[in-house]
Amino acid sequence: MHVAGPYIHLSEYRQRLGGIISYLHSKYFADEPDPLGGSPSMIINQSQQQSQSVTVQMLLDVSSKIDEHLLKGNINEKEKGFLQKIKGSLSSVRNIIDLISLVLKTAKDFNLDINYIGKLFGS
Repeated sequence: MHVAGPYIHLSEYRQRLGGIISYLHSKYFADEPDPLGGSPSMIINQSQQQSQSVTVQMLLDVSSKIDEHLLKGNINEKEKGFLQKIKGSLSSVRNIIDLISLVLKTAKDFNLDINYIGKLFGS
């Protein structure tokens, strides 16, 4: 294989790039943690915290939507039971998959149509 122009091996490229990053870090960001020697656990923890924040916000939004429908009062007893069961089970939800599973299983238990669920949790 013929390569046109200058060629640099990937390992050499990474080494040079790392050197540039280390130089810039020491010159301009000496009081901050080293970006190349950083701890992956910090990144993982930050990601987990962001994910948990999104999940909590999602559950608050769902709970608020349920309260809105329950307060309107223009729903039948079956729909009211469905909403109350969902709201009562939100504390066991850990992520979006759990929430979807809860909603679909409860809708099946109450024999509610998926279109109703869409209208309920839609805008």
